[in-house]
Amino acid sequence: MDTILLVDFDGTIFNSDLFHKNIAEYLNIKYKLPLEDFYSSFEKAKEDGLPHNLKKQLKIVGFRNVNGLIKEIKQHLLSTNQNYIYEDVLDFINKYKKSIVIYTFADEKYYKYKQRISSLSKYRLPYIIVNSDKNTFLSTNINSLDKIANKKIIWVDDKISVFKNTIKNVEFIRIKREGNKHSVYDTPKDITEINNLLELNIV
Repeated sequence: MDTILLVDFDGTIFNSDLFHKNIAEYLNIKYKLPLEDFYSSFEKAKEDGLPHNLKKQLKIVGFRNVNGLIKEIKQHLLSTNQNYIYEDVLDFINKYKKSIVIYTFADEKYYKYKQRISSLSKYRLPYIIVNSDKNTFLSTNINSLDKIANKKIIWVDDKISVFKNTIKNVEFIRIKREGNKHSVYDTPKDITEINNLLELNIV
């Protein structure tokens, strides 16, 4: 049975904490938006249970001409020359490219922008984007997803909360990245913990 690496994006491959920190600091310096207002609106934008969307968040804050502001933010982020991917990611992709499928709870347009700014789009990694509970979605659809059906799956994620119910042929791996906002939570004893993607070793 082939093995697929089902890999989370935000917090596992992409340093979304730093990404949003840079957006918050830009809005603070340019528009005097308090940092606490940025982060509180970030949480409010997710209260509907759907993935975070920057456009939705900026509307909550009260900005006008949100589309223009988003273009401005994107230009600023490009000017910083940061790609927001963790140091181990490129070596990991080069080693396991044929086995990797990105599995993310995300807004698709926002995800594709992060792919572009990180230069990961050139690798053309297959992906599965969901806007519902990842564990439930996977357990319900595992046999019908053409990228992963009938394969052993190693699911790597930084959030321990996504690993709820055991799924046949799926091994849960928690990556605990130093400084990640989810790193304050301990990994359950029955779930393997890694600190670096290169600690994975599959045949």
